[in-house]
Amino acid sequence: LPLHERHRLELKSLHSREGMEMNTEDFENVDLDESAGIDLYALTYKGLWSDNAYETINVAVYDELFDYQIQKIDSRDRTSAGYDSKIRNVMIKEDLSIEIGENHLINRGFYYSTMTSKMDYFADVNEIAFSRRVLPPAIDYSRKHNQLAAYLDYTAKITPKLQSRVGVRYDYSSLIDKENVSPRV
Repeated sequence: LPLHERHRLELKSLHSREGMEMNTEDFENVDLDESAGIDLYALTYKGLWSDNAYETINVAVYDELFDYQIQKIDSRDRTSAGYDSKIRNVMIKEDLSIEIGENHLINRGFYYSTMTSKMDYFADVNEIAFSRRVLPPAIDYSRKHNQLAAYLDYTAKITPKLQSRVGVRYDYSSLIDKENVSPRV
């Protein structure tokens, strides 16, 4: 989608749905249900601010759902187990490049991502051949973490075949709760 002759906006999406239902012939009264879905939306802005300055901004949302259940029900046994997973990731990335003359380039940019994960595992056995079983409790996992990065670098063209690049980059991840600043040469 052109906004102007030097500015462009792009929207992309991906949707995928899969599922299966199975009644196995080898085991009586066993049902297996599985469904999965992925949605991805990406919005990209590309702009040429001048003949020597250009910028790209990406925003993306990723959703993943997965549900798996197995059940066995007959006159003597009743069993069920399953797994349910939901993941959402939102990401923003921006880059700006400025050319100064023919021999110098300055780049800067940042990246931010937040991810939420929720996973549930369960198993339930009520009766097996008229005997009662005690199972461990269901496992429920939920986590949110963020990532942040920013950089600045300068590139100088020394000769037609030799370039020098100097820069600095900052990274942070809440998953490991760690910051890092790294020079680049």
